[in-house]
Amino acid sequence: MKVAILGDIHGNREALEAVLREVEIWGAERILQVGDLVGYGPDPQWVIDRVRDLEAMVCLGNHDAAVVGLIREESFNPYARAAIRWTRSSLSKEALDYLGQLPIQMHFPEIDTQMVHGSLCQPESFDYVYSQVAAERSLDFQTAGVCFVGHTHLPCLYSQRTGEEAQFNPAFEEGRVCIRPPKERWLVNVGSVGQPRDQDTRAAWVRWETGENEIRLERVLYDFSQTQEKILSLGLPKILAERLSHGL
Repeated sequence: MKVAILGDIHGNREALEAVLREVEIWGAERILQVGDLVGYGPDPQWVIDRVRDLEAMVCLGNHDAAVVGLIREESFNPYARAAIRWTRSSLSKEALDYLGQLPIQMHFPEIDTQMVHGSLCQPESFDYVYSQVAAERSLDFQTAGVCFVGHTHLPCLYSQRTGEEAQFNPAFEEGRVCIRPPKERWLVNVGSVGQPRDQDTRAAWVRWETGENEIRLERVLYDFSQTQEKILSLGLPKILAERLSHGL
């Protein structure tokens, strides 16, 4: 099965449209999304409507949770808080209800896959997987062969064989196919569609061919100047527009 996995979209219509064009060309049979449909970006309603139209499987992100009051917005920086408050005021009741019912994690036993926004270790806390130690903690709770995460906006892959330490896999880079060996588990951060933070301004997504156990990171150019103009015209913090120029 061809499965497309999308990272944090953050209300960025232009980035999502560019990624979905590539997803369609590839012929994805299923779309997964690791959370944070909203926050930061200027088109949260459009993003939610589009993802729902696609019948994508989506788990709850921390910005999604903050918008609907499931976690405290005070834990976010001032720029993120401003975007959360604006997003809350701009969404329809139906969209807010949709965010509020998103699951914290999802399991897909038919393809030996699971998905969560942050770490599987206390997923409701939205902990980041930034290091090998954090990856090993998450892998301790992983029951599937592959788990897809987001949250850091940084694409990476950790692999682990039974009884061994987790290892960062440097082969996980744009356009390079990684093949999962038997008896090895993978923890995959798919990066971000709408706000990359690895100094690459292009949108990121991942393709997963389950029958072949093949995974590949893709990057897509999009016109982020359109997104920036909308952010500024709405009176959202200027930094939320500026960072898109730098992939930060």
